[in-house]
Amino acid sequence: MVADTINYVNYYRRSLDLLSPHGVMLIDNVLWDGDVLKQPAPDEKTAAIQALNRTVSSAPPGLTLLPIAHLHAVTVSVASHNRVLFVQ
Repeated sequence: MVADTINYVNYYRRSLDLLSPHGVMLIDNVLWDGDVLKQPAPDEKTAAIQALNRTVSSAPPGLTLLPIAHLHAVTVSVASHNRVLFVQ
């Protein structure tokens, strides 16, 4: 998911509605060069990414957040616990 940063939470929620039971969602900038750890957020975009991370961390059961590298995260929807999904 790459979109205007301020609306990441809105895009995430809509994408989650559209995600298939075995779908994968990629989200860019989740660590935002470490700025997501700053309190208070230094700017509006950082605050929006902090809100996204809080939203994703409270995702419904069956979703897993896998951070990769330093900027991206993968949200994996697994409909059945009998399936194993690898993301590389």
